Amino acid sequence: MRRYVIHITLLLSIFAGTLCAADDFIVVSYNVENLFDTHHDSLKLDSAYLEGGEYRWSYTRYRRKIENISRVIANICEWSTPSLIGLCEVENGHCVRDLVFGALKSYRLGYVHYEGPDIRGVDCALLYNPDVFELIASQPIQVPLPDNERPTRDILYAKGIAKLSSQTRDTLHVFVCHLPSQRGGAAATDDKRQAARQTIQHVVDSLQQVDSTAKILVMGDMNSQPADNIGGLHNLMTDMPDDTGSHKWHGTWTHLDQFYASQSLMPFIVTTYIYKSSEMLCEDDKYGGNKPFRTYSGPVYLGGYSDHLPIVMRINNKK
Repeated sequence: MRRYVIHITLLLSIFAGTLCAADDFIVVSYNVENLFDTHHDSLKLDSAYLEGGEYRWSYTRYRRKIENISRVIANICEWSTPSLIGLCEVENGHCVRDLVFGALKSYRLGYVHYEGPDIRGVDCALLYNPDVFELIASQPIQVPLPDNERPTRDILYAKGIAKLSSQTRDTLHVFVCHLPSQRGGAAATDDKRQAARQTIQHVVDSLQQVDSTAKILVMGDMNSQPADNIGGLHNLMTDMPDDTGSHKWHGTWTHLDQFYASQSLMPFIVTTYIYKSSEMLCEDDKYGGNKPFRTYSGPVYLGGYSDHLPIVMRINNKK
């Protein structure tokens, strides 16, 4: 039976300064851990998430996963409508639509998703509030890897007019990323992540050559610890305490999920934080403390949320 962990200090951190007001421009980045539907895609390796597959996936479990994700987003935003939500590990547009037009329909969100080349079928998606982010253009950006390497996930790019302040609407360039994993070891796979970062860097450089004051936001699961390794952008997670994190690996909290912002965007940002609630955590019996309450532990179904916690950026557009 699952045991819930409630920390008073955690609850205080949520209610002291991180609650979102009605005038906030709220950005969420969330790796939702394998949001798969129950339909087979013959071009992808999705058999583990079919009803007769390894995980004994089912429509009931899928709906619970959708409801869990929507509950997290609703709790983050509290009295507000989310402005931008970057998602990692969604299988396809069907899953995104089930979120947007189903569990999150009261928010009236738009979305951007492209079917990518990842062999497992996981992609990135961007949900947005059209009242504060008017989408102008979007495209997937492919990460070039050697021919003998499996293709990795595309980087999702979206350009829109964002209401970052009450006086002005600014062009905002948004990138949603899920960089290659460390499966096989960090050192052995770093060249793949470096290729993805270089791809982002190339586009960021192009944008800043045209407009040195371009407002740029990069978010997602970077699959490495925070560093200022995209030129012209600040990594907002570099100053996070070492004993916090959005992901836990072998007893150690890590900050795999990150925000990068251009200098021109920094004055608008009020705070960034990792969102936690008691229902999203469970006891870490092996290493102590707590850890994210995920959907599966190996092949064993737990019914939780994700192996990651969402990160949140709050911009107060009263400025």
